[in-house]
Amino acid sequence: MSKLTGQLNLLGLLLINLLLLVAFYFQFAQHELPCPLCLLQRVALSAIAVALAANVLLGDKPGHYGMMLLAAAAGFLVAGRQVLLHIAPGDAGFGPPILGLHFYTWAALAFFGVFIGCALLLMLCQQTRSFDQQAPARLAPLAKAGIALTLLLLLGNALSVFLECGLVACGESPVRYLLLN
Repeated sequence: MSKLTGQLNLLGLLLINLLLLVAFYFQFAQHELPCPLCLLQRVALSAIAVALAANVLLGDKPGHYGMMLLAAAAGFLVAGRQVLLHIAPGDAGFGPPILGLHFYTWAALAFFGVFIGCALLLMLCQQTRSFDQQAPARLAPLAKAGIALTLLLLLGNALSVFLECGLVACGESPVRYLLLN
């Protein structure tokens, strides 16, 4: 893995983690429970984070980029559906806007950004032949922290969904945690 692609993968991982942290902030600090479509977008973001973490940990692999592209496609479709559900004039949308846009709109933009980022990284990997190189012998402290945060966010999302929905399909517009009542 080239140093540049490693740094770009780490930057992507940290940005995806930031999006997931913002989602958690609204869930817990603002008491905005995620809807089923929001949960699916979190799954897609988490899959992208896992692929980026795998690139940081194991080196650039075409399969990791393929996983990112599939997750970004799925996430973009779900976020796009949610945008279209709330596009009618006068529709307040789901959840509070952030800088004028709802989280699902930001998610759609992020998924589109992952497409562009993956394309650029794939071209860079081809140019630098980083697919042929070994994974880094030692991880930088920031890389270790990014991977640890990813694992914590995966666990937190799984626990959150379990508390919100239990072992049944989640409700359309959740207002409380199913298993905390």
